[in-house]
Amino acid sequence: YPNPASEAFWVELPEFSEPSTLSVYNAMGRLMTRIPLPEGADRVPVRAVGWHPGVYTVVHEASGARVRMVVN
Repeated sequence: YPNPASEAFWVELPEFSEPSTLSVYNAMGRLMTRIPLPEGADRVPVRAVGWHPGVYTVVHEASGARVRMVVN
């Protein structure tokens, strides 16, 4: 949230017990950022400054959970 976002957004994470990463990909599948997550993190900010407007896929690597974000 918020969705759509402009310069940054927050991602709420599913419960997990091991360290993991959050990856964000653009519509072409290019990795935009990878954020290491500490054990037990429940949400994380993602900076989108300089990203082109479009739809991005956010993936929580430990659980496989995915969400789409719109960046203006």
